[in-house]
Amino acid sequence: MSVQLITEHHRKAKRFTLQQKLQVLKEWELSGNRVEVAKKYQIHPQTLYRWRKALEQQYLRMQQRHLRRLNEMNLDMMKDSYNQWKQWENQYPNLKSDSQWQKAMRIYEETIRMQEEDVQMQKGMGW
Repeated sequence: MSVQLITEHHRKAKRFTLQQKLQVLKEWELSGNRVEVAKKYQIHPQTLYRWRKALEQQYLRMQQRHLRRLNEMNLDMMKDSYNQWKQWENQYPNLKSDSQWQKAMRIYEETIRMQEEDVQMQKGMGW
């Protein structure tokens, strides 16, 4: 029977849950010693940088999706408000001849158009 030594380069790969990764990264942050933390968990020190970068990117994607949802909700509210203004305009014909009213309506229309462009751009970027 032969005995096979497992060297550091041939150790079995470990799988860490997200919670475990967060704990290891927090420990690294608190200690400030990447090499010691990596040794403790038997991982390569560079792994800590990869984990941190992956978590930062995941957080950024989450924030982007949240921003897009907020922009979509804002756009819906703006359109609802604009439609209400249009109903008032139809109920009170004198508003159509009011220059301030017309200016406000043009500004609102332009704001909605810009918001629609922003939402479409965000969708195109994969947010």
